[in-house]
Amino acid sequence: MAVRILLKKANADFPNVVFLLIFQRNIVEEKLTTNSQDGRDFLEKIIQVPFDIPAVEESRVHSVLFDQLNWLIGQYKNTSKLFDQQYWGSVFHTALRYY
Repeated sequence: MAVRILLKKANADFPNVVFLLIFQRNIVEEKLTTNSQDGRDFLEKIIQVPFDIPAVEESRVHSVLFDQLNWLIGQYKNTSKLFDQQYWGSVFHTALRYY
């Protein structure tokens, strides 16, 4: 991963271009750590301005999803008749909720 980042910067060093890297820090640090280097130290050489974004509560994400879904269903005539709550519940609980 670090090699890809460096190659992108080396091959696309354009004025006024900023690269935004989004990743889970602990995973990347672990993968970059070797016998000769610490992953955290390596990232500090690459990243100029780090932003740590706090985790969002799962219940808040689900609340936004369902509020927006209910709003969409309410916007169109006959949508509530076509919307299969049992199917949607199955899709949500077996797969989507984990994302």
